[in-house]
Amino acid sequence: MSDLLKIETPAGDLRKVLSLLSRIRLHRSKIPVLGCALVEAKDNAVTLTVTDLGAWLTLSLPARVHAPGRALLPFNLARMLVANHAAGTPITIEQAAGGTELTVSDPDGRTTLITPPVSDFPEDNLSTRPVIGTLTLADEAAFRDRLKRALRVVSTEETRYYLNGVCLDVAEGADKVKLVSTDGHRLIAIDAGAEWSPAAQGEMDPPDQLCILPRMIVPALTAMPFAGPILLREGENFEVPLVGGRIITSTIDGKFPDWRRVVPKFGERQPDMISFDRAELLSAMRRIPWGHRSTRIDIAVGKGKAVLSYNSRHDLSGFRVLSVESSTKTPEWFHAFDRQHLTEACLACRGDLLTLECTAGEEGAPVLIASDSGVDFVLMPMRGDQDEALALLRSLTAEQPRAAA
Repeated sequence: MSDLLKIETPAGDLRKVLSLLSRIRLHRSKIPVLGCALVEAKDNAVTLTVTDLGAWLTLSLPARVHAPGRALLPFNLARMLVANHAAGTPITIEQAAGGTELTVSDPDGRTTLITPPVSDFPEDNLSTRPVIGTLTLADEAAFRDRLKRALRVVSTEETRYYLNGVCLDVAEGADKVKLVSTDGHRLIAIDAGAEWSPAAQGEMDPPDQLCILPRMIVPALTAMPFAGPILLREGENFEVPLVGGRIITSTIDGKFPDWRRVVPKFGERQPDMISFDRAELLSAMRRIPWGHRSTRIDIAVGKGKAVLSYNSRHDLSGFRVLSVESSTKTPEWFHAFDRQHLTEACLACRGDLLTLECTAGEEGAPVLIASDSGVDFVLMPMRGDQDEALALLRSLTAEQPRAAA
């Protein structure tokens, strides 16, 4: 194959592919070759590949091949060059002799880019490993949506690296795969709608977890439709065939904690239950202004009302009142939560109602949030100002004296 690549492609198609590839690229990498996409043209097919050394994403590019070959395309410069062209503008990419220059041309001009040699691009060393099993999805679009929801509570704290991703849990059976993530303050476990099939049946005990997907790769997985079952390769490497491409990634080498231990189990005890209209609660949370160090929401419930109060002690205070349905051991109920965590719970759940369930009298215990079936969302409460919140509730729900006739 000649090294002097030459292809022609519409600006809109190149712009779209570069945008999708950007979901895993290291934007500030100090390694020059990682700032490039590998362009490969052969047999009238063109692909672009990017890597961050942990994952490789390859996508096909609709293009006409004038001369087959391989070249490196500086990523950010290429995006800038095609950013303002009309979608149908023809873009020609051609490699000069020597392999260290690439010209990008349009009908009105040409730009020459200096590139690293193709031999510097890291080879994919994951896709040659043996397949140890497949994950078959009942609904591929629903699976991607559930991945997005699980990503909302993934930890970004590097010290507990094993929480920096979404765990694929199979402890309940091969046909009961769950997507689980937590940051230590909230946890979500969602039925994945997938079935795990090991390549070698009966040779070893089934694992409790298949792998932990790094949070940095999830946006790429959720952006593009899949083209077939997911493959798990030796070493817990995760490969997804895409429509017009493929993504393969290494996973987090670690053991996800036993998350079932923190999910409240009430047994024969009847928990306190507070049911909100999920859309109304989310709207109320979004209308509360951010104040200086204002992260806590106090929730006091009584007489069919929930008062959401906030007080930064510096620059603002206030409340919002919602109607709720409640079943509690006492006439009044109080809990406090981090505002952002409660908002994320509203966004991660999908049902019309969002119900807080907790053990009566245990204010510091985890709260189970029930909404749509197949989702467990656990939220740790905060220490709040119970006396002030309940006093506000009583003042707002007190019966007004009737006017004299």
